[in-house]
Amino acid sequence: MASLQSNYAVSNAPPPHILVMEDEKSVAKGLEMVFEEEGYNVDLAYTGAGALETFENKDIDLIVADLRLPDSDGLEIIKIVKERRPETEVVVITGYSSVNSAVNAMKIGVADYLSKPFTEREIKNAVTSALNKERSIRQG
Repeated sequence: MASLQSNYAVSNAPPPHILVMEDEKSVAKGLEMVFEEEGYNVDLAYTGAGALETFENKDIDLIVADLRLPDSDGLEIIKIVKERRPETEVVVITGYSSVNSAVNAMKIGVADYLSKPFTEREIKNAVTSALNKERSIRQG
């Protein structure tokens, strides 16, 4: 499988920009490392307010979003993101998965829903799939 970095180099497109919205710093930093190794640009936000601020000030292609944050409900942040820029894809990661939260997340339009702990392969596959969907939507 060709690396994402080489795929974007061939098309002269900038690498995708991912925002990781996760309050557990070790998880956020681990995801940052995995995504940067794949060639993505990455920003971290440890709160919902921080995520919205970054989202408003940068061109974000994908948000990897925890549902439980110290200042807000992750689903509420996702709703705001989807209202403002519906083409932005979202992959939910949560240590508190439930059928109800998964159904609500899918209704909002998230691309994938992963329960913690997840494997590196699972998160990479979810992100790749979501970004492919986002790219096809933008290209119309």
